[in-house]
Amino acid sequence: MKAALLLTLVVVAGCAFAHLHLQRANARLTHALAERRATDAATASVSVDNAHWKQYLATAAIDRRRADAELEHEITSARLQVARLEADAETQAAAKREHDQARTLRLRANRDFTAGPVLVANCGNVGLSTPLNALETLVWSGQHADTSLERMISVSGPARERLENLIATLPAATREQYPTPESLAALFVADAVTNIAAVQVLTQITVGPKNVVLEISHLGGKSFDLPLVQTADGWKVWVEHASAAKKIAQRLLGPTRPATPPASSKP
Repeated sequence: MKAALLLTLVVVAGCAFAHLHLQRANARLTHALAERRATDAATASVSVDNAHWKQYLATAAIDRRRADAELEHEITSARLQVARLEADAETQAAAKREHDQARTLRLRANRDFTAGPVLVANCGNVGLSTPLNALETLVWSGQHADTSLERMISVSGPARERLENLIATLPAATREQYPTPESLAALFVADAVTNIAAVQVLTQITVGPKNVVLEISHLGGKSFDLPLVQTADGWKVWVEHASAAKKIAQRLLGPTRPATPPASSKP
């Protein structure tokens, strides 16, 4: 009886030990399985990330090739545009050179004041028979400092009276140098026809039976009117108005200034 009880206890204890051992083994297996699942999950995540990175790198490579192609296209287009601009600039420069050369040739050959500018070097002493001849002779005389310039000027009316009064007030040496209104007017006229390269007549207006006005333009300067009168000696520069005499006086004496009243004395 005791032996049977002892055997039963041994069997029960062995079963309990075996059950405990199995529980521990099962726990270890469960833990190992959990670790394996975690490892598999991490591996799967890494695989997904790796796939994403591969896709990103592939997309980036495609984008870079596309960007490189677009940049190359833009560079090629820019080079073509620069080449076209350079060609256009060269064409325009060549056309301008050709135009300037033709203009220079026309300028050198022209002798007609009404057709275009006439170089003063092409002007000569052609007399005073016509207004244009008088202009050419006047320009020639001014360029050569010819003393006959005053003989190409006619001063009359208020201008003559004012200049004669001016001459009467001049010092003796100055009166000897400028004895007539025409000699004074020659100063003013010389300024208009010297130090110029070319002269052109824009218009010729008849203002009386023996009077014309030439609108004159010269290279590098503004246009101005030149009145002419027909005399027994031919066409001459016509100085009649007092305003012209005033300009001549200013050319000789400088701009007039108003007199300064004397300072009043105060006690």
